[in-house]
Amino acid sequence: MKVLQIDAELYDYIARQTQHIGESASAILRRLLKLPLEDSSTAPLPSVPPTADLQQALKQLLTASRYRHEPTSIGRLMLVLSTLYAVDASAFAQAAAMTQGRTRRYFAGDQHTLELGGLQTKPQQIPKTPYWVITNTNAARKRAILHAMLTTMQIPKPLIESLCDSL
Repeated sequence: MKVLQIDAELYDYIARQTQHIGESASAILRRLLKLPLEDSSTAPLPSVPPTADLQQALKQLLTASRYRHEPTSIGRLMLVLSTLYAVDASAFAQAAAMTQGRTRRYFAGDQHTLELGGLQTKPQQIPKTPYWVITNTNAARKRAILHAMLTTMQIPKPLIESLCDSL
């Protein structure tokens, strides 16, 4: 196995090409480049539950003073998304690529991509990440976006509900 350094835009593109949870970058690139698939890369990887570190980080966030005293739902959403990325950037990338609406993307590696979905998306960069998220949505849509991300990342349902209710 070799390690390659790629820029965030290319990484986002590869992540958006994922056809199933756990598909490796090698399998995605082989499929896109029409190269033969190796036996081990053709089968989906087993679903892996989130790490205890991620669950613990999210629980700590819920009780953190900074989170509880954040006056806006956008601010709280950004704190959750930033935490998700900080603890598991790979799972975040897969979930972000899969979390989208009927006609618009919610996450992208740049502001312009999100603005293509409408003039009033008001994209903001998620702190300490290469990702941007649309912010011009009502509280119910923010909860739905967060719920989809957390579900894709296989966060336990009670924790998902606590985080979504806290927005």
